[in-house]
Amino acid sequence: MIAGEEMVLSKSLDSGATFGPPSVVFRAEGLFDGPDKSWLAINTFPRSPTANRMAAVAWMGRANQTSLTYSDDGGATWSSPKPVGSPNATGAQPFFLPDGSLAILYWHLLGSYYDNNSSRIELIVSPDGGETFGPTNVVQVMSGFWFDDPIAETGPQFPSACADRQAGLIYLTYQAWNGAAPNRVRRILFTKSIDRGQTWSAPVPVSDTPAGKSVFNLVIAASPDGQHVTIAFADKRHQTTNSFDNFVDYYLAESFDGGDTWQPNVRLSEFSSDLRKAANTGKPSFGEYQGIVPALNFDWPGVAVWIDTRSGNADPYVVRVNRTKGTTFDAWRRLRFSTNHLANLAVSGENADPDGDGIPNLAEYAFDLEPNHPDAGRLKLTQGAPGPSAAVTVAYERWAMLSDIAFSWESSADLAS
Repeated sequence: MIAGEEMVLSKSLDSGATFGPPSVVFRAEGLFDGPDKSWLAINTFPRSPTANRMAAVAWMGRANQTSLTYSDDGGATWSSPKPVGSPNATGAQPFFLPDGSLAILYWHLLGSYYDNNSSRIELIVSPDGGETFGPTNVVQVMSGFWFDDPIAETGPQFPSACADRQAGLIYLTYQAWNGAAPNRVRRILFTKSIDRGQTWSAPVPVSDTPAGKSVFNLVIAASPDGQHVTIAFADKRHQTTNSFDNFVDYYLAESFDGGDTWQPNVRLSEFSSDLRKAANTGKPSFGEYQGIVPALNFDWPGVAVWIDTRSGNADPYVVRVNRTKGTTFDAWRRLRFSTNHLANLAVSGENADPDGDGIPNLAEYAFDLEPNHPDAGRLKLTQGAPGPSAAVTVAYERWAMLSDIAFSWESSADLAS
């Protein structure tokens, strides 16, 4: 990096046709200062205290630490940058939770940059959207599990995380050795937290790549309900013995129950890409990051983007990712209640009402509500002119992703039977 280097933001108000002048988000203070590994998050939860806040993070070389700044005026001005998280950390990724809290995930290097024997993944959460942060949560100790691809320039220290929009669960994926030596294999791993990063599920492998083949450049997305989790990643399973480990494909790991079980991997790229046709940054590189957005429902598919060299050059390609399965009440419960509460049907059962809003859990599920904070409900009642034949109209919005709920009407002449 050179002295005076800046990270800037330009905003479009016409779907990308034109962009306004850039505003400076980070500015390097000297030689080799950065900013690098920059990432932006926007709070799109309108009822949260920090709605519409933009939060940007970047690694600053002089401090060797992640720096945070935020904007509450659409990116026109930014707060003074401040260090956050552990020193000697990289790959920071911010994201907002439904209550407006800001979570930042990063890879903490306890030794040197390429010392795979001393590193861990950590998470910090700010309940006020970036003003103050709680204690550091250790997500996963990576000592001895770090690996890099032997040919490609990748981002092995860059995990990927996201949160669902309804319950605010945190989903994380990263690459690591899996299993015990000498039989361990390179895998894409997944874990999640239902308590804002305080505890995490046991990591599970989601890639079914054959042993001896490499995986890297992963990215994760979760549907608004948290049940459809998609992880896209680069994969060398189609590598042949005479192609010198240079051919890469793009694959998808997919779960329909919030990450409890995973489908067989799906190939997204129709052709293998030759690393020798990619940009060379000391090693052939498809970049350190890829991108994916989740499917919103059956009609609005997700989109994955990656770098591909089928044309002879390194170009971005995209593919749609359709959601093919709906929600289930059982998966909904497991994403919202702890193990102890799942065993207690007085809290997590169909007829339970843990938040005391008069709406039982099954109705909370059916109407796309949350069981752990009071909701106003979804039924809208309209009564016609008074009289013995007065009409009553009942309207509701049915959650489109339901796969196990049927709606029916019953009538009563006396409200008792």
